Amino acid sequence: MLGFIGVGNMASAIITGILNKGLYSEKDIKIYDKDTDKYKKFNLTPSESIKDLCIESDMIFLCVKPQIYTDVLEEISCSVPKELIEKKVFISIAAGISTSFICRKLSVKTAVIRVMPNTPLLIGEGASAICKNEFANDDTFSNVADIFSSLGVCKKLEEDTMNKIIAVNGSSPAYVYLLAKAMCNGALAQGIQDDILPLIIQTIIGSAKMMEQSSLTPDQLIKMVASPNGTTLAALQSFEDDDFCGIVARAMQQCTNRAEEIAEEIENN
Repeated sequence: MLGFIGVGNMASAIITGILNKGLYSEKDIKIYDKDTDKYKKFNLTPSESIKDLCIESDMIFLCVKPQIYTDVLEEISCSVPKELIEKKVFISIAAGISTSFICRKLSVKTAVIRVMPNTPLLIGEGASAICKNEFANDDTFSNVADIFSSLGVCKKLEEDTMNKIIAVNGSSPAYVYLLAKAMCNGALAQGIQDDILPLIIQTIIGSAKMMEQSSLTPDQLIKMVASPNGTTLAALQSFEDDDFCGIVARAMQQCTNRAEEIAEEIENN
């Protein structure tokens, strides 16, 4: 039995993917959220409380905001018998929440699997990073990895990289959206009044597929587009003059810094 504490967008995407792929049936999934209106999205049986959900479920997805993790974990620790918690598997999708923090707040050495997904999970095109603690066995880990693989790509990592990977896949959809916005603004500044967003979207999709399907490196693909003394080269030179790669690297570092700050704030809570 799967249990979801919190039924927001990401939890909804995971549940939808599980059901669409036939990995589990509706009768095998329990949900709990303080906002009961969120239950309307599914034909699932909600639990009366976090305690009930934990007792009824074998794998428990923690899909709440990092700021309320402590409250949720302490409620579980206080309401569910320790010998029962030890038999459960907890799956966390929050930024900055370590597996050791979860065990410490539960006051139990139990299996914890940590996942960093991203929002394209909502359309089955997610990119998720995953790791486990020493109490999670390989079969359980593979089972959870299969769930996220069904919603896109899932990459197994060591936990010491999980805060850093947020800058790579967790936050990065926003980078792509910002690029699309900047291109729309640039077109408008040049007097193009028509809606050119579909062209930009297809360009991003096509470029991503070329990276995926070809054996060429990003540098080699760039050279395919950039003819000597051509228009693309002029644009690339402008990017280089403005230190585009450095801008991206610094933004990613700021993302990681914030993830580390969140982790420290929660650890010290």
